[in-house]
Amino acid sequence: AVTRTGEFPSGDYQICVTVNTNSVAANPVIASDCLDQHVENSIAPILLTPVNEAMLEEPLPVFTWTWGSAGRQDIRMSYRVRIVELLGRQSAQAAMQRNLAWFEAENLRTSVLQYPPGARGLQAGHRYAWMVVVYAFNQVAGESEVWEFTYQPPKPPVPMSAKLQEKPAGLS
Repeated sequence: AVTRTGEFPSGDYQICVTVNTNSVAANPVIASDCLDQHVENSIAPILLTPVNEAMLEEPLPVFTWTWGSAGRQDIRMSYRVRIVELLGRQSAQAAMQRNLAWFEAENLRTSVLQYPPGARGLQAGHRYAWMVVVYAFNQVAGESEVWEFTYQPPKPPVPMSAKLQEKPAGLS
């Protein structure tokens, strides 16, 4: 694992160092010491935008996230973004586990994705959940939290001519 990723997997370790002499002495050990070390790798992607429970007006929103090892050039990684629709009073977690994907993109090499114009359009007033899975060396390395958003495009402006035709009460 250290050779492939440059890191120890999360866990508890005992690190020992022993210094030996080069002679054939009866006891070649000069000194030895050990240290207990806890390693906690946070490799779950962190979602950035859209923020959890956001109200989106943009029909092609931009999704962004970060990953702790994203700056390492020696790790071949890719991302999968999954978006599902929430049905009824369903929680974002339950929707992600049970519902078919509304949209999914795989083998992404950057931590930014704009919702593609050719994808199935988001529906006004509908709620969606999204998450990111990161792969390192073609194996799942971490999964983000599941966040949700509601797509609510702005209402079209009322044309000026319609505004002028309406007369306030009592105005002749």
